[in-house]
Amino acid sequence: MTVLPHRTRCAAAEDAGLVGRSAVASFTRYGDAERALDRLAAARFPVHRTILVGGDVKLVDEVTVRLNARRCAGFGAVAGAWIGALMALFAVVTQPTGGATLLLWGVVLGAAFGATLGAVAYTAAGRDRDFTSRRRLVAGRYELYVENEVAEPALRLLMRLRPAGLAPVATAPVEVVALPVETADAA
Repeated sequence: MTVLPHRTRCAAAEDAGLVGRSAVASFTRYGDAERALDRLAAARFPVHRTILVGGDVKLVDEVTVRLNARRCAGFGAVAGAWIGALMALFAVVTQPTGGATLLLWGVVLGAAFGATLGAVAYTAAGRDRDFTSRRRLVAGRYELYVENEVAEPALRLLMRLRPAGLAPVATAPVEVVALPVETADAA
């Protein structure tokens, strides 16, 4: 885990709108955090003074299908057929006779053009990435931040409501204790 310098952490907190706010609770699932906010709102807590922040963010790249020239031609044919059908429908609106024939030719020509374009695009791409995927961001935890003025009441209310998945964050101020000073007389 990389520890950011103090200046970078302050800038990140400022950019996220966290300055003047304290973390009062942490949740491992977004649904639990959302339900906790719903319960706070139902208890008439000023939820407009809260921020839900996702942390430990990971990029999930879920592979959906392997690509090859034939599959890309198929995807292109389907897309081309839809575009051809749309163009044919525009033509039918302006020239109502022979609508079915126009629609059929639009689908056929659109599919042929799309298939050719899909195969050529796959070949020209250099095959750096022979798959398609769905990308999404997933957070490992969700922290509930509230404005400092209402942090203590928020924590008390959350402790009373006990929403699922709640992990309270320690908000007690750090006590500074002076270290004993050594004197030369003790030696």
